Amino acid sequence: MLLHLAFALNLILVCCEIVTLGHLKRKLDILRYYTYLQNLLVLCTSALFCVCFFCFDVMPEWVRGLQYITTCGALAAMFIFVTVLVVGKKATMTDDDFTHNFSPTVANLLLHYICPAIACISLVFAERNIVMTDGIWTALSAAPSGLYWICYGILSAIHAWDDPYQFSSSGQTTWKDVLIGFGIPASFIGISFVLWNIL
Repeated sequence: MLLHLAFALNLILVCCEIVTLGHLKRKLDILRYYTYLQNLLVLCTSALFCVCFFCFDVMPEWVRGLQYITTCGALAAMFIFVTVLVVGKKATMTDDDFTHNFSPTVANLLLHYICPAIACISLVFAERNIVMTDGIWTALSAAPSGLYWICYGILSAIHAWDDPYQFSSSGQTTWKDVLIGFGIPASFIGISFVLWNIL
């Protein structure tokens, strides 16, 4: 019964993610912005979960492991958005980001709040009968986010792109930049640790 609920939640996630990301005007923005990238990963693992639901009698641990990785990333995106971007009024979604028939307010709600919450509920409650025994998932959970922020830092430092979040646009490092630099990985470690111990 719980697995059926998990399937339903993941199917909802797939639909929400496809609709929202599908309305992006510039598809390459998915690779530029942390929220879009994390939600793309949620879409991929949720779709994988739905396929595996029909293919296996017992859901494999690695499927839930991938769900854990992407849920950590989605929750980190939510946390960073609420604590850094909203407060600093940086890089909010606008009409310029989406096709004319899709509201950026709806996209913001889906990508920053609703989808991370559904992913968390599915992982923690609906998928709890899928046993996770291998602690390697705690190390792997940081891989997508770590790779993104490393690339972000390098591309910003060598001015190979327009800094999407404008952390480096002032030209000088402030105490806020330092706090953000340490706060983002610290928040991710905290989220992944708490989530793992709940599981």
